[in-house]
Amino acid sequence: ADAGAIAAAARDAEAAGAEWLHVDVFDGSAAADGALSSLGPQTVAALRRATPDLFLDVHCSLADPAAQVSVLAAAGAHRITFQLEALDAHADGDEAAAEAAAFALCEQIRAAGCAAGVCLAPRTPAARVAALVDAGAVDLVDVLAVEPGRGGQPFQRAALAKVAELYASYGARLPYLMVDGGVNAETGAEAAAAGANVLVSGSTIFGADDMAAAIEDLDDALAS
Repeated sequence: ADAGAIAAAARDAEAAGAEWLHVDVFDGSAAADGALSSLGPQTVAALRRATPDLFLDVHCSLADPAAQVSVLAAAGAHRITFQLEALDAHADGDEAAAEAAAFALCEQIRAAGCAAGVCLAPRTPAARVAALVDAGAVDLVDVLAVEPGRGGQPFQRAALAKVAELYASYGARLPYLMVDGGVNAETGAEAAAAGANVLVSGSTIFGADDMAAAIEDLDDALAS
């Protein structure tokens, strides 16, 4: 969306039929694959004021996501989704330590009054979220079909196998299985066929001549 007119863009998306707003907060760190966003807690607060009835799904690709939980929750986030690879960096590659940190972060997010989600970069296998999903620590897994943080990238179809694996393993036990990045009507239908029930799209929606038609196409992809 146009960062210079973010409130208007959000209202337009709501009027066009969007059910959630997905806000990427990236800090330029290795966890964000070097991507730096112009969005942060003040943006979340502005979006909350502009669209009080829309669900705010805030995706944090931050070196230290725990440090930002309270401020994002206070700004109006409904869900805070963290990038698993950020915790890997803190744990120096120790997957057990990263998993323990993920559980602690989920507890912190929920204590702040938000739902908790976890996001997987293309390089990270689905099995890494097994313990979190089994324990009910997260209600959403966000499968990135592009590298973190840069809009307009082509959809990586290898993500579909990851989605199918998560759906086969957890099905209805995982409330939200999201595909994020490179999503349009065609790739959205492929993601839905693999088991996704949430589609995130930026360029396809905000770059469309008819935003309502673009969102309707994505809704149809999910329903097909």
